[in-house]
Amino acid sequence: MKKKYSDFYDHAVVVARFQNGKLGILDIGCPVDYGYDARMEVLGTKGVMFVGGINDNQVMVCTKGSGAVSSIYNSWRNRFKDAYIDELRHFVDVIKRDEEPFVNGEDGKKVVEAVAAANKSIQIGQAVSLPLSA
Repeated sequence: MKKKYSDFYDHAVVVARFQNGKLGILDIGCPVDYGYDARMEVLGTKGVMFVGGINDNQVMVCTKGSGAVSSIYNSWRNRFKDAYIDELRHFVDVIKRDEEPFVNGEDGKKVVEAVAAANKSIQIGQAVSLPLSA
């Protein structure tokens, strides 16, 4: 895969320093054999917030013999099914009502710029700043 897609990094850690000086850390692993893992945590000076988790539900069974057991998402299709449906509904509503979408092309462009910056940083072995110079 590396020969065909030389700019695709299936495992990486990205450290970002924002304009306000705060840090963000992004761990990426694709694929992972244990399931589809997408979650986030925000750590602050007064607490922590966890968004998402590996479990596909909030039921966990704990026994002496098997320990803690819970089912997990096995695919991004299952994990984000409801989000994709909501996204399509919003798209149709935007067209029908001639409204601005929640997310626009500029948002998408910024995501691509961030990924390009991370790739460039990996390739040159140094930190890079956004926006990237043309």
